[in-house]
Amino acid sequence: MTVVRITVTAGAFALIARKIGFGAVIHALATADPLSLALGYGIAVVTILLTVWQWNGLATANGVDRTYRRCLHLELGGDVFDAALPSSIGGDFVRATSLAESPEERVPAAASVVLRRLCNFPGMIVITALGLATTVSLGYADRIRPFSLGVVAGGLALVVLALSPAMGFIGRWGLLRRGPGRAVAKLLNTLHDFRGQRSHLVRATLRGLLFWTVVVASQTMFIRALGIHIPLMYGALVITTATAVTMLPISLGGYGLREGAFAAFLAAGGHATAAQGAAVGVCITVQTLALGVIGIPFYLTIRTRRSHPAAYPAPPHAAMEAA
Repeated sequence: MTVVRITVTAGAFALIARKIGFGAVIHALATADPLSLALGYGIAVVTILLTVWQWNGLATANGVDRTYRRCLHLELGGDVFDAALPSSIGGDFVRATSLAESPEERVPAAASVVLRRLCNFPGMIVITALGLATTVSLGYADRIRPFSLGVVAGGLALVVLALSPAMGFIGRWGLLRRGPGRAVAKLLNTLHDFRGQRSHLVRATLRGLLFWTVVVASQTMFIRALGIHIPLMYGALVITTATAVTMLPISLGGYGLREGAFAAFLAAGGHATAAQGAAVGVCITVQTLALGVIGIPFYLTIRTRRSHPAAYPAPPHAAMEAA
């Protein structure tokens, strides 16, 4: 799969170089409105705070009570791997393993990370569906519509799977009773049991919708910065669909696919050149890479804490046992 991802990413960049030209993309970035860019990145900071808020609530609901500051620290530390590895799984692995401070917390900590991802899908589905409904009369939206319908269908399938007893059923498979499969079974059973906590699920889903609303606001500023003027809901449709394309496990972190998707969808209808569209994707890629760099000291601090556990207070139950 790594070979496939490298091939797809290299092919995407080669196609951009041939059809668009890196020089044209750089020129589009050089002429972008700096104020709109700054506003877009400023709003992106809010998306980070929102996603940590959601994760902190889910972690607490799973019995892993941590401060918001601690979750923010781990979120930024995980961003190093989100930027550097082929997918966001590396970052989520760091977040889950670092959140747990005892063996008993490993499974609920991992469940909180998975639930954060799952609870974000309904928000993306709602915004994509609204974008589809409000752009029916736009002929140039035909280019993106099949992809957007795929996003809605795939997202709904994941939501139905998460809300059904399927994960509990899979967790009882005999194949998962040995070796590493036991950890997977415990995680699936924890996710299955969490379905009964409807109030927490509703709150997390609403936070996910708010998160996606702010993401659209942030990336809309990138679109405006590049001089692209399109209807707001078509822009939202492009943002959610392009993001979903980069989530597919077929490229290295979505690099290349992101720029190509924005180039194809934003150039529809003659509202932008392909270079302007690709430049919007570059703005988002820069954000991802910048967070990776910013997260380095936070990740190194996580490692320091692991190396010196005695420097931090013991969990309450451990203190009681010691007493």
